[in-house]
Amino acid sequence: MSRILIVDDDPAILSGVSTLLEQAGYEIAQAASLAQARSHLQAFNPPSLVILDLMLPDGDGFELCRQIRQGGQYLPILMLSARDELQDRVEGLTVGADDYLTKPFAPAELVARVRAILRLAQHQRETIGSFECGKLRFDCELQRAWWDEQLLELTPKESGVLLQLMRQPSHVWGRLALLQTVWGTNFLGDSRIVDVCVQRLRAKINQLDANADPIQTVRGFGYRLKCEP
Repeated sequence: MSRILIVDDDPAILSGVSTLLEQAGYEIAQAASLAQARSHLQAFNPPSLVILDLMLPDGDGFELCRQIRQGGQYLPILMLSARDELQDRVEGLTVGADDYLTKPFAPAELVARVRAILRLAQHQRETIGSFECGKLRFDCELQRAWWDEQLLELTPKESGVLLQLMRQPSHVWGRLALLQTVWGTNFLGDSRIVDVCVQRLRAKINQLDANADPIQTVRGFGYRLKCEP
């Protein structure tokens, strides 16, 4: 059974979301602060998914998301926040969240997004093998990628997009195809999330090699991977 950590300082949200996801068949852990969340993340049995509010008494969710990604943990994150401005959603995805849902939300949509995120994470863990393309290498079992033998710290969605591009380097992947493959056919958000994810991938590769440009944009079609030594 997947274990989900809900981080929110609103008792009503904690209770309501916990009940909703327990009824959907998930085990639940709760945290009302960043400190409590960190304690859960350091436990022997870490969660399979974090549902993360932004406004917390001892900091914000962006901070915790950054720390999780900097630590190299392969842990899906769904941000759930009343902050519905475009800049907040973009920042959430940029710092490493896999999805962003605003409050108030439809219970059925939250459950659908949780299932889609966990399904992708499980699929990626079960995919055995490795792929190489120029200086890029992806280990499917470890769910880790390297550029020129330097580890890339990727989110599950970034890993999913990179894996699809590496499976067929010469194939041009359209935005819709990547969205359906990585986020799932039931994803209800903005398709431009694919572009944000590709931008983050490029930025992380450029942090290791400023001259690297392995992900090509094919105008009007989508993206493909360029394999160069």
